[in-house]
Amino acid sequence: MFLLMLFKNLLMIITSNLTKTYGNNVSLSDLKKIKAVFTSNNEATINGVKYTPWHIEDEERIKTLIGQAVNAKKTSIISNGTWYCSMRAACTKTKENAMDEILKGIRQIFTLLEIEKMPVKELCEKFKYYFHEIKKSGNVLHVTTDAESLKQFMPALKDFVKETDIHSLKPFTEKSAEDLYECTILPGEDKIENEEYFVLPTQGGYSATCVKFDSLDTSESACGTVLAHWLGQALLWDKIRTRGGAYGANSSVSGLDYTFDMSSFRDPTPLKSLQTFKECIDEACSLNLSKEDIDRAITGCYSSLKQPSSPEAKGFIGFKNRLYGVLQETCDEWINDILHADNEGLKAFAQKVKTAAHTLRTAVICDESTEINTGKKINIFFQ
Repeated sequence: MFLLMLFKNLLMIITSNLTKTYGNNVSLSDLKKIKAVFTSNNEATINGVKYTPWHIEDEERIKTLIGQAVNAKKTSIISNGTWYCSMRAACTKTKENAMDEILKGIRQIFTLLEIEKMPVKELCEKFKYYFHEIKKSGNVLHVTTDAESLKQFMPALKDFVKETDIHSLKPFTEKSAEDLYECTILPGEDKIENEEYFVLPTQGGYSATCVKFDSLDTSESACGTVLAHWLGQALLWDKIRTRGGAYGANSSVSGLDYTFDMSSFRDPTPLKSLQTFKECIDEACSLNLSKEDIDRAITGCYSSLKQPSSPEAKGFIGFKNRLYGVLQETCDEWINDILHADNEGLKAFAQKVKTAAHTLRTAVICDESTEINTGKKINIFFQ
């Protein structure tokens, strides 16, 4: 798994611009140029951007790309602290969350630092091996377009598949959750703690907590969504933003992962916010909201779900739902349950969160002056 993490990071670096271009208004001629980049030594210009073929044996280029990636990730952790904390807090809740942490989270940054220390020639050999193994395992191509354009696009796509020698997915051996959770452990550690505090030279902190439920039906997920919206607009806003001085705070529920999380953003007192999260859930267990307050929260949820989105965004959501086996009927049922959420349902969900407190995981980014008395303190100054 460690070597796969290495390969993923480099492959993402090399192909990121190409992937972004490929995902936006690609034409038939562009498809041919993309194919040329992957199968020949010719340069190609796509949407005004020049691409040169990448070769895994190109040691000097790989060394440069790794250096760029390390520097970019080091600087990104402070500006995207809430995102990193949220992934870290959820990383042992599901296999999908573990993969997110391994490939996109704090663990990824440590992986890049380890890549930087490896001999480039040895790394190139490993990448070549994994490139061929990944290609052999199969591919999924997802296209979002209108019906008429698809008729023109399909013949070229078939040629693309044939000439690049890619094929459908092969049966795979499923990894256990424990195997993936083990891959989220940071270098030098023998286990992952339920409380982790990452110390960086930052003026503002970030915090996130996550709990996991044994089950979560559509109605409960809907009530949790409305409660999360209300918390973000009311209790969390008042206690963490207005009184606590943070730039913001948020909460969300995942009906796919059976999780509920809370987080703060650019927070001067991130450890204090952890206690505030608990207080907010305690208060939510005895909610007595007016019909107007509930209607306002429902309207906020519904408007965010129904706001216009681009064809690309719709295509991505549809593709993700297909991968997860989520039916449109289930989505419609969930939205209908949101529209019928009530005070008792919101209180019941808050109680469900409180009952799941034994599954709580916490991740905090803070500066060196923060007094930490519990959990695992991890210095990541990247010296």
